[in-house]
Amino acid sequence: MGTLRGKAHRGGGSNTLKPLDEEEEHVCLTARSLRELAQRLATNEGVAGLCSGLSSGRRTPSISSNGSSRYAQLRYTKFTINGFPGVKHAVFVNDGLTLSPTLLRKVFKALRRELPSIVLKGTGSLRHPSTLSTPRLRRTKAFQQLMQEVAGKTEEKSRRMQSKPFMQSFTEAHIEPWTSWCNSLRSAGGCSYSPVIQSEEEEEEAQDTAEMVQMVNHALEKKLVSMMAAIATAASQANAWTFSGPRLSGFELLLQQCLDSGMMPETHLFRFVVGHVQDRAYMQSDASASLMKQLWGNSEAMSAMSVESAQAVSLPGDLWNPEKNTTHADFARHGFNHWSFDSYADNSVRGHPVAQWLWPHGNLFLLFYREDALGEVDWDFMTKSELDEKIIPFTPEMLAPLGCVVVGGNERYVKRRMMQAMQMATPLILVDNLHGPSKQVCSFVRIMHRLWDGVPLVTCRPFLTDGALTRLGGSPSREDVVKEMAPSKVLRHVEDEFDGSALHEGEMLTLADVVILLDLVSKRPQAFKETVCLVDPLQPSVLLPKTSRLESVLTCLYASAKEPKDLAIHRSLTLRGWRLHRNLAIKARKLHLLGMLVVAATALMILLTSALAVWMVLVRLETQRHAEVYYNISVPLTPATWICMSFTRTETMRVMHQSLVVLPLSAGLLTTLHSHFQLADKWAKAHMAATQIVSEIYYFLGNVGPYSGATQQHAQKRFTKRLERLVGQLSVAGVHE
Repeated sequence: MGTLRGKAHRGGGSNTLKPLDEEEEHVCLTARSLRELAQRLATNEGVAGLCSGLSSGRRTPSISSNGSSRYAQLRYTKFTINGFPGVKHAVFVNDGLTLSPTLLRKVFKALRRELPSIVLKGTGSLRHPSTLSTPRLRRTKAFQQLMQEVAGKTEEKSRRMQSKPFMQSFTEAHIEPWTSWCNSLRSAGGCSYSPVIQSEEEEEEAQDTAEMVQMVNHALEKKLVSMMAAIATAASQANAWTFSGPRLSGFELLLQQCLDSGMMPETHLFRFVVGHVQDRAYMQSDASASLMKQLWGNSEAMSAMSVESAQAVSLPGDLWNPEKNTTHADFARHGFNHWSFDSYADNSVRGHPVAQWLWPHGNLFLLFYREDALGEVDWDFMTKSELDEKIIPFTPEMLAPLGCVVVGGNERYVKRRMMQAMQMATPLILVDNLHGPSKQVCSFVRIMHRLWDGVPLVTCRPFLTDGALTRLGGSPSREDVVKEMAPSKVLRHVEDEFDGSALHEGEMLTLADVVILLDLVSKRPQAFKETVCLVDPLQPSVLLPKTSRLESVLTCLYASAKEPKDLAIHRSLTLRGWRLHRNLAIKARKLHLLGMLVVAATALMILLTSALAVWMVLVRLETQRHAEVYYNISVPLTPATWICMSFTRTETMRVMHQSLVVLPLSAGLLTTLHSHFQLADKWAKAHMAATQIVSEIYYFLGNVGPYSGATQQHAQKRFTKRLERLVGQLSVAGVHE
């Protein structure tokens, strides 16, 4: 191994190098010093400083985790992509590095970007925006107006075509003779008709002509793009960023349509993208891997000066050019105008640009990488799965509070994300009239909006329980009205508006979900109103009326500041109850195991005592018949080593006499201990208490039983007292917890 003519000195908390005297020995490079040297040589400043320091004898710039090297292990590059507007920025981060909020602030300060007030993340399927309508959606009431509008335009266009002279002559020459001939066949009975039995879905599809479906999809796409432009405008005014990972959703696809159509300027909304350099999907594609290697090769150690002086490298856009990228059949034929897959789980997505690289419309790319021993990217490494999000040590909450935009899609865990957003009172934007679990949740939200539309007692009357009008009185509060709503009636209305039987298992809204949501609204109605926004692309004038509402939703984090505090107390008490349940369950399991062991040992000793008594009788009978008998037992360990043991019948009888005394005494002792410590009774009480705690927790969460009608503060105090009383009863019984 080579040597370095220098010696490390420690001073002031940093490592520096100074020339060695001729008498001093050479210092061999270790793995750590070689890695530090590679990091220092990564910049021109490090090369120049090292060369000048070695030649002139002065100290070179030090490598430290403080001060000027606060961007240690971060690299930066600036780039453009041919065919996509704007200059983009990329920051490379070692995936073993923990990004602290302080480091993130310094990075964005160097990029001259203020941290966002909120981060918007999309949720939805990968279905193309031009094919978002489905037969079930086209049968809903909301789509009837759009269908009539499209049919009216088609009929008007047909009338205009019919009014033209050449169309009249064509009709007289071809259409009318054919019609009259068909009528004559029907009247003569020469035409037989045999019906074809079709399934319900096929029958629904047959009712919609291909031209009508195409026109409806086109109209819906235009309305969705206009609506997404309104969301982008509100997000820009609220200082919001969009967050995209390796997997895209319908949110990014519609934003891409806004950018391509010119409805949203390039600099209108800042788009933040996160991914892993060595993702398996990128490494398996030569074009994608080449783009990553070009970015890394052009990167340098990050600093405020390198951000200012960096020259943008131009990346080829062949990956997104259907004329040059022909590996995917749909993309080579249609480009981004159409594709047949609906999600990343579909095998037909392989080879398409949306699954081969990150979203090219992003402004800032945070790229994590796995390094080798020299601190370089290990190009032989790749992630275990394609488009792996779990390996990325970054969450959007590290930047700012998270807001969710749900754009339909029959994907898994969409319902859970919506429920979590409503429970945590984070901004949630729901796009209505799209296929997926969001359609059912939108129906529920529309019912809840009736609380603020007119008189709640009148608008919500169809969903009240029997006798609720008598109990509520003349002017009840919104909280009381929600408490008197029947979950079964609400769910029936939701299912009437959209049948969710075709959704994935677990994604359809259930009665338990409705109960949870009603309880949430009854406890925090104002937070629900301010954090959940419903936008309907089928409504006219979607831009102006919705922009102010969207802005208020995206800036409403302060409005529910008090209620999440009560929610935190609620959650803390619930977790305390579950911890107590877990401890008692473990205690009951241990008591049950100990009691079973004692009972089994007692039974075994009694059995051995009986067996020994019978055996002694047999031995006495043999003694009367024969003289003294010697027993020899030999066990070979090795060919040359044996274990030999010999004993007489008299010795055997002596041992059996002693065992007949010890075994009954041991059985009696174990029985006494089992009875004294009351193991069975303690196990029963611990098991019963653990079960009662579970019931108590659900009573507390559902605000029913002993907590029915109590305020939140009183319910919390009552829950604490009941748990303490239960623990006290266990202590009296001897079960200490």
